[in-house]
Amino acid sequence: MKKLIFSIVTIILILILSISLYKFFVVKDPADEVYLIPDGYEGCIGIFYDFKNQEPLQIENNTITYQVPDDGIIKTSSPENIGWAYEDHSGFRQVDYYYVDNQGNRKQLNHEKYIHYGGNASTSRTLPDGTHINLSFSHLYVGKKPDNYSFKGCFRTDKELEQVLDK
Repeated sequence: MKKLIFSIVTIILILILSISLYKFFVVKDPADEVYLIPDGYEGCIGIFYDFKNQEPLQIENNTITYQVPDDGIIKTSSPENIGWAYEDHSGFRQVDYYYVDNQGNRKQLNHEKYIHYGGNASTSRTLPDGTHINLSFSHLYVGKKPDNYSFKGCFRTDKELEQVLDK
């Protein structure tokens, strides 16, 4: 009987050790995200990646903080997959959204009520000077959604993309 109990305890300990080692060496935690949005802002927010001569996004305490400007456009030299857990997908991230007033006070937004249609997108354009560019970006809409609102996406029109390029 002692041998059976010893065998069961040994198997359980080996399983616990195996799961712990798997979690430690194989499973990676992606960077969480925090969006700091100007108080009262309503509209599209876009993070445009791989822009030369722009500041890279910073990861501090395993969190990427997006300081959203008044126009909702963030251009960064960072790649689209910054903070991802794996090469081909980001993994599960904690994402929080806050309105921030002029004194830096934060008010957390209910993402189910005020954050809409986030996602990743890419597009190609030929500029008037003949230069061809590829844009990769993440986008979302902040604000209440009117009852009859039909959302087609942020930064989809040439006019919206020109605003990004001219910034």
